[in-house]
Amino acid sequence: MTDFVNTAWDYEADLLVVGSGAAGLTAAIVGKTEGLDVLVIEKTEFYGGTTALSGGVAWVPNNPLMKAAGIPDSRDDALTYLKHNVGNRVAPGKLEELVDHGPDMVDYMQANSAVQFQMMEDFPDYRPETPGGCKGGRSIDPKVFSGRKLNDFAKLRKRGMEIPGGIVGSVKELRRLAFFRSNPKGLLDVWKMFPRNLWNKIASRQHMSSGAALIARLRYTLQEKNVPLWLETSLEELLVQDGKVIGARVSQAGKDLMIRARRGVIIAAGGFEHNSSMRKEYFGPKAADTWTSAAFTSGSPGNMGDGIKAGLSVGAALDLMDDMWWMPSSVEPGAQVPTIHVFERGLPHFLIVNARGQRFANEAKPYNELGREIYENDAPPAFMLFDHEYRSKYTMGTMLPGMTPERFIKSGYIKRADTLEDLAAQTGIDPTGLK
Repeated sequence: MTDFVNTAWDYEADLLVVGSGAAGLTAAIVGKTEGLDVLVIEKTEFYGGTTALSGGVAWVPNNPLMKAAGIPDSRDDALTYLKHNVGNRVAPGKLEELVDHGPDMVDYMQANSAVQFQMMEDFPDYRPETPGGCKGGRSIDPKVFSGRKLNDFAKLRKRGMEIPGGIVGSVKELRRLAFFRSNPKGLLDVWKMFPRNLWNKIASRQHMSSGAALIARLRYTLQEKNVPLWLETSLEELLVQDGKVIGARVSQAGKDLMIRARRGVIIAAGGFEHNSSMRKEYFGPKAADTWTSAAFTSGSPGNMGDGIKAGLSVGAALDLMDDMWWMPSSVEPGAQVPTIHVFERGLPHFLIVNARGQRFANEAKPYNELGREIYENDAPPAFMLFDHEYRSKYTMGTMLPGMTPERFIKSGYIKRADTLEDLAAQTGIDPTGLK
């Protein structure tokens, strides 16, 4: 047993938070609001984690925004929905905690931080037709936020040009943008977004949406509350005395630092999607195949399983290690991270086939289900097929309706052909199956 009585601590705090995604920054805000001295550390040079690269939508049944809008929901319906769809994979008590305290979380964060949500009344549950399902309102979206309010905006992790046309809008708005050529309501939203986006570029307002907006709002709160955030500081070891974690050894600029955490350490360091050995350990050799490798992950580059390994070192339990957050994705030329395909699926004149030319799944399935079917298919890769009518009406990835950049054609990211035979020849799809 190690005795830390005479340790010369380099830094002391009540609470040490490892990781700077939404979970870690939220924990830091709550700790500070409740009177604790808090320190946040982040391994990479940018804060925000995978949250900053995500849609930033939270699923909170029976939330206060629903109540304010008069949309009915209940604890019983939410639990019925969860138990029907989750089954026995998660303990009932944890599901109850989520349903009982999710609404409190929304109230707390909106009252004690810069976080502000808007309700997505037309965004249904992933399985709204199942018992307890809801047609809209349980999903809430962070409001657009200006990065100019941050004193370290340059250090917020950014995706790059992943939104169609580089437009800044909430997930709620972008969902309508995807169909603006086929839906008058979507066209109206585009016109509403135009002045904001024009001003954003002219005045360099640095407006952000989705997960980046959520992180920016959380970071701004920590900035206002004077909570330190150390970048490029990695967790090396949890320090244990008498069976309790009392701090951590971290590495910063090649130097080890000893941090005392009087009240505890919160591990919010993300997953292991960029760790090839852990991918193979928990998912087998297929996790490193060409079409199922880390090249297609949308997770933060810093996600190497550090937090998981740290937890294991002190006897923490693991669960759901055989599952992922499955997202159908493609890699555009020059993109920093893959493009996630959510809104463009399940529409007329669109289907997904494998290398045999076989349609192997329902394209309209929730992305988490479809992504797993794509991963498990035995004839990779999956090809998204669509015709001219589809392209004239709908957004595809970062391409607005009717606009297909020539560079995508030249690079081979998009294959264009007048016949199925030609398309098969260009893609390598079995022409027999494609017919």
